[in-house]
Amino acid sequence: MLIKLQVLSSFAALLVAWIPVVAASILFIVLGLLFARYLGNKILATDYKFKKSIQIIVEVIVAYIAIVLGLQNMGFRVDILLDAFRIAFTAFVIVAAIVFGISFAMAYKKEIQDFARAFKR
Repeated sequence: MLIKLQVLSSFAALLVAWIPVVAASILFIVLGLLFARYLGNKILATDYKFKKSIQIIVEVIVAYIAIVLGLQNMGFRVDILLDAFRIAFTAFVIVAAIVFGISFAMAYKKEIQDFARAFKR
């Protein structure tokens, strides 16, 4: 009977030690979500043309980071979430590079054609 009581006692001690960690993690997640909303509202207050799109992107990224960090603090393994973020960020950077490259090529089309003609000679 003493052994069973010892197991129950150690389980209760682990549970009591884990409660502040969970509370702090939940508080961190909530504050992160509030901060994401605050940033979104600040972006919407600007006069920028694409403010709604940027607001959504910023809110999602900040909320995602807050949730992942909160879960990681609780002790969950978030390796797949971190890898998914890395893959998505890499894809975003590649798409942005292609878009900027094409837009600059279209903007300087005449200059590029003149340079290519001069280079052929």
